[in-house]
Amino acid sequence: MNEGDYKWIPLEHEKLAGLATKIAAGITPRKFPDEFAELDPRGEITRIPGGKEVSMYRELEGVFVMIDGDRLFFNQPAFAKFIFYCAKAGVTEVAVPDAKVAKKAVKGLEQEIGNVTYSIESELDSLNLSEGEKREIIQAVLDKLGLGYYSDIVSREELW
Repeated sequence: MNEGDYKWIPLEHEKLAGLATKIAAGITPRKFPDEFAELDPRGEITRIPGGKEVSMYRELEGVFVMIDGDRLFFNQPAFAKFIFYCAKAGVTEVAVPDAKVAKKAVKGLEQEIGNVTYSIESELDSLNLSEGEKREIIQAVLDKLGLGYYSDIVSREELW
């Protein structure tokens, strides 16, 4: 068989899921926001609507976080991103941080997700997997770790 004759033999979905479970078992990510910022529980508490559909966008007047159709307005981008990630993580009440603490927590979470993704990719490098299989496993591991929203990270759209 010539090198050009080689074809990928895709793994069955169950084997990919098993591999994702095995990789996830070796990773313990920090919990957002509690392990990324010192929040004063005696301070002002913000209630965040619970919901499945969470997005964020910027307009001239400020930044909006949408949660299942509820539109929340923020004039501080760092705080908007903080609330966005809280909503993505399922947090419905959080002590209000100042903008500096919010920005530090957001940057920490984005770095954590980057590190976890790099760790998963490193585990997969030695395996003979297609790019599609790698993406499927990475997403499955992130989902199992409660970080499945990584693809929604908006740091690429610099908001601050």
